[in-house]
Amino acid sequence: MKVGIIGFGRIGKIHFDNIKQLTVVTQISICDPKSHDLDSSVEQFTNWKDLIDTVTPDAIIICTPTPTHFDILNYCCDMNIDVFCEKPVDLDIEKVTKINALATKSGIICQVGFNRRFDPDFAYLKERINNGDIGQVHQITITSRDPGLPSLSYIASSGGMLMDMTIHDFDMFRFLSDAEVKSVYTSASIKIDERLKEYSDVDTATTLLSATNGITCTIINSRSAAYGYDQRIEVFGSEGMLSVDNNHEHGTKLWTSNGATSSKPQNFFLERYAKSYKHEIAAFFDCIASKKDVPININDALKATQIARMAMESIETGQVVYI
Repeated sequence: MKVGIIGFGRIGKIHFDNIKQLTVVTQISICDPKSHDLDSSVEQFTNWKDLIDTVTPDAIIICTPTPTHFDILNYCCDMNIDVFCEKPVDLDIEKVTKINALATKSGIICQVGFNRRFDPDFAYLKERINNGDIGQVHQITITSRDPGLPSLSYIASSGGMLMDMTIHDFDMFRFLSDAEVKSVYTSASIKIDERLKEYSDVDTATTLLSATNGITCTIINSRSAAYGYDQRIEVFGSEGMLSVDNNHEHGTKLWTSNGATSSKPQNFFLERYAKSYKHEIAAFFDCIASKKDVPININDALKATQIARMAMESIETGQVVYI
């Protein structure tokens, strides 16, 4: 199978390293404005259409900035090329809706990169919920805090914290609850860097989701946790509770007469979710080989984007927003 990776920043490089380990892939080409020191067998392009037209790949991995996704996806639909696209598909709901219809009509396999569904801990959490280990789910609490603000240049094109960061948590709620959101209320502020006002963004937020089946979810976000990358989930049900704690730099704890200490949580998403990136890309190629539905598609991305838009509207109005 021939694969093209469009965009060779940190996410593109992660996918490149993981795809190289898949025996089904026989050729990898990349497209990026910069030249990279890679094996001579990896053909490099600076224009994504040139890559597609020259290589005629079986699959494309889209890792470019969000505003470029729509045009690449549209072209892949026309060329009948299977696609893995990083989230978000687009910041515009109408564009996501349109590309969802085009992908469905073309019949291509299209998976979206909400990688946290593939994290072993979160996947096992979902399995235990489905097994009925805590009975009927009542409440979900998701804590997601980054270790520090990204660059302002990144923030300028990211769509804001709710669309760029919290969108993962919106998808995780849908994944764990098997429910659709009916209302959103978000309270947010700037507590870390006042320059975010220039981008109409925030760095601290708490969101309350209410689902059609009565499950509620509290999502706690911050762009700067002094102690590292804070990723925890708690699911409370009629028969008990399930929880996933942080992954730490190491598992050794020190106990002395002065108290107990442990290592900090892993530094950032590259470390914390390394396994999830491997699992999600393997799942994509498995779906191509077996001609089965992908575990997360553009419609799932559309739902998460809609929730993000509702949360942003709630911040602006100070009101609960109903879908």
